[in-house]
Parts: sequence; C-alpha cells; structure tokens
Amino acid sequence: MCEINLELLNDLSLRIKENKLTLALAESMSAGYFSAIWSMQVYSGDFFKGSIIAFANEVKEDILKVDKALIKEFSAESIPVTEAMAKGLQYLIPSAIQLAITGLAYGCDDPQERAKVGDVFISIGFQGKQTSRSFSYGDDLAADIFIQAFNSSLVLLADVLAASD
Repeated sequence: MCEINLELLNDLSLRIKENKLTLALAESMSAGYFSAIWSMQVYSGDFFKGSIIAFANEVKEDILKVDKALIKEFSAESIPVTEAMAKGLQYLIPSAIQLAITGLAYGCDDPQERAKVGDVFISIGFQGKQTSRSFSYGDDLAADIFIQAFNSSLVLLADVLAASD
C-alpha cells in the first residue's frame, strides 16, 4: 500500500502558513479525502478554509457552476471540468489557492465515461493562473489511487508555489 508523503505535506503546510496563504478544495473522486488530510495538519486552522465535495454532476453544475455542456463534451472526469471546478470554488470559498480533483478510482456504469480507472485530473488555481495535470495510476486499489493522487497534488502544489517565488 502507498503512503502519504508526510514530509512534503508538512513542508507545504508550513510554507502556506508562513506566506499567509489560504487553501480551499473542490473534490469529486476523492470525496473529502484530501480535505480530511489537510485538516489534520498542525497549522490547518491558519490556512485551510474548507472544501466542497462535488461527487455528483448536479453538485458540480449547481454549486460550482460547471457548465453542463462542458461535462457532456469532455465528461466529468477531465481537465476542463476540473479547471471549471477550481474556478467555481474561488467564488464560494475565497482563497489564495484553489485545488480541484476529479478522476476514477474504481469502475462505473456510465456510458458517457471516457476516463479509465486510475485516471486522475488535478487543477490548482493560484495568482490568477490555472495549472492542471492528468495522471494515470492504472487499476490499483482505490485507496492506493487516492494516496497517489494526493501525493501528486502535493508535488503539483509545490511546483506552483515554487514558480511564484
């Protein structure tokens, strides 16, 4: 089983706090997993503002204001939808950093689905820019996909913050 990169998580938590930044999340596939981990950080009360769990497309559309046509064109598990989730999040939970995730950790019966099990999409909004990446972890156990995705989000966030220095 995979393990969370605690060293990077702790470093990022401290960096976010010291730079007086704030973080908000919009989660689909991970359904609150990322938020739970961030909330357990020692300094989370100083920077973690909250999250929206948008597992169902209706939540993406109605709460995060993701265009239904975008979901139909690209599918809910895609870079364009993940970016739209991050953009919608900034109006609901104003923060310096918006992190959104979609993907498939296990199979589904949706005939519109284009992603494969293990495909994950992460988008980070920071300083007016979106940085997005797709990852493919194969058809590992869902728990391993969650952990690998969380670690990938940490690396992507570290890269985004480093680029702003």
